[in-house]
Amino acid sequence: MKFFIYCLIVCLPLTADAQWIQISQGLYPAGTMSVGGETNIFLSASEATGSTNPNIAYSHSAGEPSNSWHYFKTEYEYEFFYEMDFVNDSVGFLSGGGWFSPHRDLLLRTTNAGVSWETMTRDTLGSGYIFDDLEFISSDSGFVSSGYGPELVRTTNGGSSWSSITIDTGFNYIADIHFVNSNLGFVTVRSNSNLGTQSKIYRTTDFGDTWKKVFEHSNFYNLADIYFINESVGYVIGENGSFLKTTDGGTTWTVQFLWPYNSLNAIWFVNEKEGFLNLGGIIQKTIDGGLSWNAQMMSTPNIVSKIQFTPSGRIGYLLAGGLLYKTINGGGATTSIKSASLKDKFKIYPNPTTNQINLYCEIDLQIKAIWLTDISGRILKTFKAGEQILDVSDLLPGFYFLNIQSNEGNVSEIIAII
Repeated sequence: MKFFIYCLIVCLPLTADAQWIQISQGLYPAGTMSVGGETNIFLSASEATGSTNPNIAYSHSAGEPSNSWHYFKTEYEYEFFYEMDFVNDSVGFLSGGGWFSPHRDLLLRTTNAGVSWETMTRDTLGSGYIFDDLEFISSDSGFVSSGYGPELVRTTNGGSSWSSITIDTGFNYIADIHFVNSNLGFVTVRSNSNLGTQSKIYRTTDFGDTWKKVFEHSNFYNLADIYFINESVGYVIGENGSFLKTTDGGTTWTVQFLWPYNSLNAIWFVNEKEGFLNLGGIIQKTIDGGLSWNAQMMSTPNIVSKIQFTPSGRIGYLLAGGLLYKTINGGGATTSIKSASLKDKFKIYPNPTTNQINLYCEIDLQIKAIWLTDISGRILKTFKAGEQILDVSDLLPGFYFLNIQSNEGNVSEIIAII
């Protein structure tokens, strides 16, 4: 078994040229993003920005050219902003707060496509609330969770006032909120091993007045993001490669665990067949409704944290490592190169190793990038494209992925360090 794991080669077939291109954003690192209509893209900073730096960046021309970006500095210097949601090209909301900052539950709103923002809620719900995830159905109606408890609150007046919603989650924290229409919605809740409770999915069909548990994980893997294509077909993703699908509006769910079993927290589908996922830490695409996935190439490899497309599905954006990436062709077609033939052009040894990896390739291959990740997809080291002896002596014993980007595609090999 160990020999099999040590020698396992996982080849990720990618396009020969990057189809997800990093674009200038002017705000780094970005923590979250939202698309408003076909041309508007919005970003918020991932950390407190102090008294001078802007919190929000926006472009009304799909992020290009670089001078199309504009900035807004809120009055909040020490608070974090966690989630952003635009309901159309003009109206959007931003949630945040901080345990050790002056303000806790924060909700900001814009009605002019990000040019200015007004505070709708601040310190009104008590010290136990920090607004984390949010989901707005319209410019008036929406839901926000605290992210640090089972609390869910609802507004019908754009955030001017809130009412508490009761869900019997067993003190499990709410992870994500998603509404398909004004009545049908879902939440995922995290597991709590101390209490012996598993991660769950709840559904409402009456705008959150009542909730019913429709799924409970058989172990303690946390569920995270929810995405529905229509009232029938939807997906939920989570830890250990958890990939759930429903075709009956959330009544029943099928469960898969997608290799390499990293935590999944970013998903988007443009139709019932074509979707995108942060599988293995990078962007991967399905064209068969999630039955199979193929990796796509990014101009600079990074760990994907958020995926969103415009309403038409024509333009897509990624947040990865605080940077913004864009595609105008669905990330490009996946390659038809056979993994075995590409793998045979590389020699990677010894494996297992203790301090270095030797890397050689055939003369017709051009190596463009080399990087090493852990099993969750987090980039640990990068190497120069021409390096043949890769120093890994500073890494702890364990399993890693050696990723190589070439002119013919990409391969990823599991490396055992002992």
